[in-house]
Amino acid sequence: MSIGTVHDRMIFSTRLALTASLVVLASGCVSEFKPAGKSSLILPDDEQIETIHRIDDLDGTSMTAMTSLSTAFRVKRLGSVDFNGANLPLLTFKDTGYIATQEGVPPSAALLCAQSNNRVKGTNVAIYQLGGSDGPERVVQSDDGILIGRNGNQDGFLVERPNKDGSRSIGQANWTDGSIEWIIDDGRVNAFGWISESGRIVYSTKGVNDRNFVLGIIETDGSRWKIDESLPFSWVFPVFEATGDSIFAARLGDGYADMVHGSVANVGEFRKTMKSHRMSNRTNVIRISQMLSTSTTGPKGNSQVITWYSYELNRIVVWNCKKLKIDLLPEGSVSAFPMNSEHNWLVTTADGLDRAALFVSDQAQDRLVDFPWLARTMEGNSVFIVEPVEREIKIGLIQFGSATE
Repeated sequence: MSIGTVHDRMIFSTRLALTASLVVLASGCVSEFKPAGKSSLILPDDEQIETIHRIDDLDGTSMTAMTSLSTAFRVKRLGSVDFNGANLPLLTFKDTGYIATQEGVPPSAALLCAQSNNRVKGTNVAIYQLGGSDGPERVVQSDDGILIGRNGNQDGFLVERPNKDGSRSIGQANWTDGSIEWIIDDGRVNAFGWISESGRIVYSTKGVNDRNFVLGIIETDGSRWKIDESLPFSWVFPVFEATGDSIFAARLGDGYADMVHGSVANVGEFRKTMKSHRMSNRTNVIRISQMLSTSTTGPKGNSQVITWYSYELNRIVVWNCKKLKIDLLPEGSVSAFPMNSEHNWLVTTADGLDRAALFVSDQAQDRLVDFPWLARTMEGNSVFIVEPVEREIKIGLIQFGSATE
């Protein structure tokens, strides 16, 4: 199968999901988001609930559904916000919940992948607070040229700023007031950052005129170190696994890419504990960004697990680096989010959001919600889900168990 012949409907509006945002970090000064006026949003009924089959006329009472996999759940609409149609949003359960979206002109794939030094014009990041009776409330908007990052924690989310001199900076934007602390601003091209809940940061870095990235780590005490590479590899899109003690990262060679896992106690431990799996024999950094745009790691109990989209297999694959094992999620899946174990996943296809259970020699699959919602972040038994539709992000909350009002 050609790597360019994935079904359009499978990718649905979330080709954005397969061209999702990347980040760059920065350090030094603090700048402020500009407060924005009341936004004009097209909001569905915030009391509508979706269950196994989409129902559009409900009275708003609490409803619990049960699937054949004994999954009790309910889903509630939280409204919708504008976005640029290309970059997936970031969400947090902090306070009543926040969502950060990229607005304006979609940045090019080359710019997002740090292959271009052109500055961004006509794009900004907006933050909305969730939970209001009138739907999401827009609270702040960034300056022009700020790019949304790949993830965040309870303190804030990562953003990227291309600079006039060709360097890139990575910062952390506060969820509540939008102020940005520039964490990495050293005249280098710093990209693809990932922050743990404890505040550790892993990112890719190179000189402005260099070809390949190496990995950088910032500890919670502010100390910094790099994993240098003597061989002609480029290390991109690093991710902390759930405990924050080790990382996954894509290692690009001449047309191929491996997924690598290793401990980040220090450089020696990373080298000593490295394990790898071939992702693709024909790829580049832009294609890898698409394969990893909805990538997630396993739950804390089984954290040495990561997912990515395989163009060759037309689905999400799950790599367990501890067991050196690959599992295949349902054909046509474009996103997968772990539930309570490495065997249970929320899986998005072009047709809906499903629960998939992996067994020793088989797998079961249940439809939870019709239409392709994406699970984005989880706290307890609650998961924020989104559905990108053209230039609008619909937001929902799915709760597992016997939820009541």
